[in-house]
Amino acid sequence: MIFTLQNDEAMFKTISWSSYIVFMVAVLIAYYLYVLIRYYRKDIVRLFSSRKSIPSKKTPRENDGKESDEKVMTDAAHFPVVYELLEDLKEVFQKAASSKWIKEELLMALEVKIRAYPQLKGTAFQVAVNNHIAQQATVHCGITLTDDDLKPIW
Repeated sequence: MIFTLQNDEAMFKTISWSSYIVFMVAVLIAYYLYVLIRYYRKDIVRLFSSRKSIPSKKTPRENDGKESDEKVMTDAAHFPVVYELLEDLKEVFQKAASSKWIKEELLMALEVKIRAYPQLKGTAFQVAVNNHIAQQATVHCGITLTDDDLKPIW
């Protein structure tokens, strides 16, 4: 017992604070490197691979990215138009519900309103508007509209 106590005291006297701090910093660096490599390997590879090459020719993937950026910007420009169309459609459904229109009358009124918005044809908003129309027709008028019913109104 006495022998081990003396060895512990000798150890504390021989290790300086600077040696201890250097050792702990080295251990912490090794630990964090292990964690980074173990859990964030894909992110690190992606980070370094995106910086290393700047090709002079445009690859098809880059063109697709720019086209998708333009499409997103175009889609963002359509939001006010879609909102305006939905407000117009709300009026159509209110008239249809109060006048008890049949399916053909409702489709004709919808076609007249939608023809004023040709910029939405063929976009992702067309599908969303069709879904909205089908839902509102069922809720307000009790009329079930299918995709085949809604294709001609565009």
